Amino acid sequence: MGDSVCSTAYCYADYDNSYVINFNGDIYKCTARDFDPTNKLGKINEKGELVNLNTNYWLYNRIKPFCTDCILLPICTICSQAHRENLKKACPKMISEEDKERQIKKRFEKLFSEYL
Repeated sequence: MGDSVCSTAYCYADYDNSYVINFNGDIYKCTARDFDPTNKLGKINEKGELVNLNTNYWLYNRIKPFCTDCILLPICTICSQAHRENLKKACPKMISEEDKERQIKKRFEKLFSEYL
């Protein structure tokens, strides 16, 4: 079985209210990538105000069209940064249908055992 993409922990950058502020006031979503200006969401100006905060850029790139047909979508924890950078028209993890079913069963078993 491949690496689980359905862990119970999500990346901090996947939360809507999580941002990274660089030393120069540039606002990004993720610390695990280069602070490339093309990935910048906005800036904090000299007055401490948010300028050009573009949260839509991040939000609209979270789920790719191929994700909507995947049975793992509701419990998928693949890093949204990996999805944004993925130029292929397929999941960056390339998970077999059999493995997807295993991961769903594993998640239900874990939840079931925790609540009984």
